[in-house]
Amino acid sequence: MSVMACSRYECIHILCERLILCSSRYICDECYTELLQYKASWPVSLMLVDDVRDRINTFLTTSPGTYSKSGSKDIDAEFTRLTT
Repeated sequence: MSVMACSRYECIHILCERLILCSSRYICDECYTELLQYKASWPVSLMLVDDVRDRINTFLTTSPGTYSKSGSKDIDAEFTRLTT
């Protein structure tokens, strides 16, 4: 089994074993966990395979932390930062 750098934009992890997108891209555990959090926000209705692929590809173009869930304290701090 080989390991490679995470395929996500600006991710610093280089020893990734998990393959996604039909084994064409590597993703680290942290980014995969965040991808699952992002997936939870997708519509419950049926999606086409191409839509799922597009969403995963879009995710890979974002920086780590973009879709991670924050605690309420973090949300309050971010809200204050963005509104003052």
